[in-house]
Amino acid sequence: MPSRRKTNFFISLFLLLQVTVPLRYYLGARTADDRFAWRMFSTSYVQQYRALDDTRIIVHESVGIDGEVVDRVVDLPSIISENWIRFMKRERLDVIEKFLRWRGHQLGAQTISFQIHRPAINKLREYRKRWLMRFPSGTLEATEEPR
Repeated sequence: MPSRRKTNFFISLFLLLQVTVPLRYYLGARTADDRFAWRMFSTSYVQQYRALDDTRIIVHESVGIDGEVVDRVVDLPSIISENWIRFMKRERLDVIEKFLRWRGHQLGAQTISFQIHRPAINKLREYRKRWLMRFPSGTLEATEEPR
């Protein structure tokens, strides 16, 4: 039979985990991460989820074709799935960076510019964020334009 002290320790440890895991979400910077189902019920998640419908993504690429540099807009729905677009709208940097690297190497692009524009909705402020990836180095630069 386990000692009372060990039992109390494990119960306390379990209760501590039950408190700290949600606090990491609410006090952390990445509130759009939805790996746990209970996060769907937080007000910050609901506000951000509603803002996704009005969020626009614009991708420009500079590609060398026949010795000339051609700038063009990328039609995202024609080349990637809606799930990837949704993750990009949530600013999942790992997904954005993987897409930029894939697209740049696929075409031999010189630069790819990725912009997110989210209008002001309820308490969420309007802002624009831009990532620029240069090739062949693959360096990624980010800028945010608060409104």
